[in-house]
Amino acid sequence: MAFSHGQGTTVEVGRGTTAIVWAELDGIRDVQLPTAEIEEIDITHMGSNAVREYTSGLRDNGEVTYELLFDEASTTHTLLQSIANSRETVQLRITFGTLVKRFVAFVKTYEITLAYDDVNTSSVTFRISAEVV
Repeated sequence: MAFSHGQGTTVEVGRGTTAIVWAELDGIRDVQLPTAEIEEIDITHMGSNAVREYTSGLRDNGEVTYELLFDEASTTHTLLQSIANSRETVQLRITFGTLVKRFVAFVKTYEITLAYDDVNTSSVTFRISAEVV
């Protein structure tokens, strides 16, 4: 089994409807792929023989959070702040080697941490609303 590291992985934000303009997020430290979760619906009834019964419901594509190195002169942070303020829905494209995943999402939270004895960072959480196939 071959193991690898995430060096070279990119996260891009796409804006626009017909001609999508992609912008790579600079300074990303870790990349997480979203985890989908299927809702469980309790369908237990009087004839369930004292055992709970469930069926699957809607899939929730979850959210992803990225920590970035903060550089106030970076266009990445201007872009993220603009998307958060406008509440617009964008596309996310995550590329790792030959794996490419695309999602429709919006910025749920965007925060900046100014550190006393470390580098300044920011954190952005995207709420996934759909996977682009």
